[in-house]
Amino acid sequence: MKTRKIRLDILQSAVFQDAELFKAFIWCLLKANDQPEADRCGFGCSKIPRGSFTVKIEDASTELNWTEEVVEQRMRKLDQLGLIRMSWLDCHTIIDFEEYFCQ
Repeated sequence: MKTRKIRLDILQSAVFQDAELFKAFIWCLLKANDQPEADRCGFGCSKIPRGSFTVKIEDASTELNWTEEVVEQRMRKLDQLGLIRMSWLDCHTIIDFEEYFCQ
């Protein structure tokens, strides 16, 4: 019974109400790494935690076939919903999932 309630809550989420937002969410989920890894950004090297990834907005717009403005709007919306957390490092954006579980 508890899992059914959780599934109903997920289906009523704003992510499932907007097809473009859902596309952005799934794209982020597929890009997230499942193990901590070193990722080169600019001149330095930083450790990207599990459930996170770095991306340039230009690259994301190419992969998603959207303009850069639309990519930023969708990512900010996911950030406002509390599904991801965005931070910036030089010319890269670090996307971090609030709750990332990988088995």
